Amino acid sequence: MSRIWVSDAAYMGQRNPDNAATAALVLGQGGASHNFDFSARIMKGDEIYGSGVFEFLLYAGKTTAPDANGEIAELRSLSNALNDTIGPGAVSSIYYPGTNRFKITFNQIVQYSNFVVTGVSVDENDDGVPELTLSPATQVLETSNGYTITLELTISDADSLENLDKNSLELLLASHTAEDLAGNWNNPVTNTDDIKIYYGAETSVTIDGFIDTEEWNVCTMAVADSNDSQWTAANEIDALYVTWDSTYIYFAIDGKVSNNSWLLYFDTDPGGPNGETDLASINYWERGTTFTSPGFRCDYQYGCYQHQGQYDSDSFFRIVSSTEAVDISDSVLTAFDSMHDYGDLGGSEIAVPWDLFYHMGPDSVPVGARISIVASLCWDPEPDGELGGDSAPNNISATLPTIDNVYTFTVDADNDGKPDTPDHTPPVLVSANRDASSDSLVNVEFSEPLDSVSAETASNYNVYQHSVPSNTVAVAGAVLQSDRKTVQLILERTIGSGYDLSVSFVADTSCYHNEIEPGSTIAIGNPVTGDDGTCQSLHLRRKRESGEKTRFRRYFARTA
Repeated sequence: MSRIWVSDAAYMGQRNPDNAATAALVLGQGGASHNFDFSARIMKGDEIYGSGVFEFLLYAGKTTAPDANGEIAELRSLSNALNDTIGPGAVSSIYYPGTNRFKITFNQIVQYSNFVVTGVSVDENDDGVPELTLSPATQVLETSNGYTITLELTISDADSLENLDKNSLELLLASHTAEDLAGNWNNPVTNTDDIKIYYGAETSVTIDGFIDTEEWNVCTMAVADSNDSQWTAANEIDALYVTWDSTYIYFAIDGKVSNNSWLLYFDTDPGGPNGETDLASINYWERGTTFTSPGFRCDYQYGCYQHQGQYDSDSFFRIVSSTEAVDISDSVLTAFDSMHDYGDLGGSEIAVPWDLFYHMGPDSVPVGARISIVASLCWDPEPDGELGGDSAPNNISATLPTIDNVYTFTVDADNDGKPDTPDHTPPVLVSANRDASSDSLVNVEFSEPLDSVSAETASNYNVYQHSVPSNTVAVAGAVLQSDRKTVQLILERTIGSGYDLSVSFVADTSCYHNEIEPGSTIAIGNPVTGDDGTCQSLHLRRKRESGEKTRFRRYFARTA
């Protein structure tokens, strides 16, 4: 037998030079690639693969002899005529009610920028007639091509979907909704295709292995750790993230692992007696790990095996002793991106119920509770595999598999036995009144302390006559007061009764920089009166409230 091989790997196989009998795989532009050739005592063959669905031809018959370059005319002709004509097919879908995210997975890479959101519908009763077709305002969250499309539904569409029977929902797709890299569009998906829409848990983070920058950002970053792996960028922990709500605490490992794994270790009572410092003999995920960071004793561990194959998996364990871990994976929500479908935005996401950590109910923690975490890459398999390559946070002086540094954070800073939920509440208007010292000064009170830059941006305020909104009064300046919740506006001219204030873009001091609802409006009232019934200027009120001796001071504002 003679080997058939051409430089562009468009076809390959074997040919008998004595009788011209040929067996060959013809790949052309059908989407397949050559992986390797193999042989046994009485056989030879080739293995091909593709990143999704692909087309190829199996040739069996006689051919002319190859030319000096190894080309066989019949096979080259077939190769030139073979192109990818198969469009992407939807294989699964899931809706996440906590975040209004709808994810569709395809059997080929699809172009995110050409996805037609109005081609997506939901069928509740298997009759092929949609109960909901997505609005044109639906957003595609992906920023690169991949196997999945994540849609952020409008509030109206999310409400409509959540009013349907979640146990009987099926996906409908119109033709020409999704396009693959070769320019092929999908065939329609109907109720006869039986693609169920699954319901995810109601979490405030979408647990899908996609490190969404809207969910995981500077406010939730626990450890920044990019570009420092000893195992190249193909095996790198870029960051650890943490956030929580009243039901779950969420963790994310942002990074990439190729033919290795990573582990995340948890101490739920730093400095306390529970947990272990030596896991070198543990029965699951033994990677030679020992902890020398002061006060850290491991209570739980998460492992994620990522070899870009069918055996990839993740699991979550409670550490019972230095030699025994119990698999409690069914008690948590996890997802990971071992195939690197999300590129640099892939990783592991974990949602752990508070009750699993502390056994005190869904929204209770020990008073002043703190948690310590640390992650590391590792190579496989047991018993020889060890931590190595990269850890987050980085070790101080120890060498992996010994860990001497962890990240510790507080979840109950106010000591009320409840997790301190992150501030996602925007400020609201409380009051607005003309100042007693001048009708060209307006004192505006907000519900919480404000960011000084946005609070003192005069263009964020609009003063206008209630009966004639087009009759506006220019705001010349805005001064944030010492309580950080009150802003004094300096107007270009005096005003009387019957004026309103509209505010936009003013933000609070939280990391999330929550902005007031755009166009928030309040009527501007008369000057505030004191206990003795006299009108008070802002300056005078502040002095009297603080108990200081006061001296009358009149404010002057520019006039138009």
